[in-house]
Amino acid sequence: MSLPRRTPLQRGASPARRTPLTTRAPLARTATPQRRAQLAASGPVQQSAASRARARAVFAKRAAVLRAMVDEDPWCRARIDGVCTGLGEDGHEPLLRSRGGDPADPNNIVLLCRACHDHAHANPLVAETLGLMRHSWDAA
Repeated sequence: MSLPRRTPLQRGASPARRTPLTTRAPLARTATPQRRAQLAASGPVQQSAASRARARAVFAKRAAVLRAMVDEDPWCRARIDGVCTGLGEDGHEPLLRSRGGDPADPNNIVLLCRACHDHAHANPLVAETLGLMRHSWDAA
């Protein structure tokens, strides 16, 4: 049951403020003007060469693992009814990187078709029941 409104809502300007906005203490700056100038002049933060080299090594190892998986069995491992397109295209990590998973660990990569991969990330509870997602406490 819906109760009628006493007064209809009016579109337009917001209601007038009865008391002015006040601040009790001045806002504090976290950096000095010199430091702000240094930060502005330095530009965006760049990834270090060592970090880029580590990332390249991890992804080269991951690519080799995926190639071996495709050579062994190129079909989607999930085969979700009404979703699966058959051919495995994506390397899915059941234990996500954000949960401590290793992107190059062969035991943490499952070959999925693009549709099943998208379905797994869009429906994490379903993916969890199918074994396509794991929590960090399940890693041990």
